[in-house]
Amino acid sequence: MFNSWLVLHFLRHKHIEDVYYYEKCLGKMEGKHMAVSYKKMWKLLIDKNMNKGELCHATGICAGTMAKMSKDEPVTLTVLAKICDVLNCDIGDVVEKIPEQIEQEGNTSNGCK
Repeated sequence: MFNSWLVLHFLRHKHIEDVYYYEKCLGKMEGKHMAVSYKKMWKLLIDKNMNKGELCHATGICAGTMAKMSKDEPVTLTVLAKICDVLNCDIGDVVEKIPEQIEQEGNTSNGCK
């Protein structure tokens, strides 16, 4: 079973620059837009007879973050780890990456490639 706390602890203390870069650039990797889908999480919530409000309360994440997830917008690894801990699952059971077309080159407005 995936231990999200252990992974995040390692990443924060051993690879802090990588985590910062990933969270700052979440949604962009090497000029490609990284679309995500949380359909798996919504299905898992139904299976566990849980609603969005209960998940927010159990994880301590705000309603705004849940709204972002409802629109399939990227959230931080910390949020995903909290959700995995509450739902007792792996990140792959919650989110999946959906490849999209390559963005226009030279678009580095947030400092990311």
